[in-house]
Amino acid sequence: MGSKNFFEENDSNMKNPTFAVAEELSVAENASADKKAFGGCETSKKKFFTKHDFWVVAFLLAALVFSIFMLAADSTEDELVAVVRVKGKIYREIPLAQVEEPYELTIKGEEVVVLRISSGGVGFVSSGCPDKLCVNTGELIKSGQSAVCLPARVSVKLVSDTDGVGKAPDAVAG
Repeated sequence: MGSKNFFEENDSNMKNPTFAVAEELSVAENASADKKAFGGCETSKKKFFTKHDFWVVAFLLAALVFSIFMLAADSTEDELVAVVRVKGKIYREIPLAQVEEPYELTIKGEEVVVLRISSGGVGFVSSGCPDKLCVNTGELIKSGQSAVCLPARVSVKLVSDTDGVGKAPDAVAG
């Protein structure tokens, strides 16, 4: 018996009818377990696209269309106005559509601040503050964007001309 190799030993097991019956029972038990796992169905065919999937896809498409519509509406904004504040008070309101040539506005206060104003936007060019976060903010080009130099106490915010600068409260506290 020790002289049989692996293949001869497996061939002798295949000829044994008891081994073949045990294997068929094992396969039948697995099929029965699969049948229980898939809700009693003999086959485990599942629909690729269900009614629930349809509603999820429809909702996502509607959200996408709405987002595109809102972005398109946002790009057709009214005239932008740069509101420059120093120490919390309005220093200057500059309608950007009226700016023909870009220019620099120097504000001397706690720190010297230079703003670059163009028809496309406004931004800090330089500041005497140590961290230069205001300069690193970049150019403001959309309504609602703002930049602040805290050490100089200077802020710039872009608003749409329909926002009513200083005419309505930003929020109501109760």
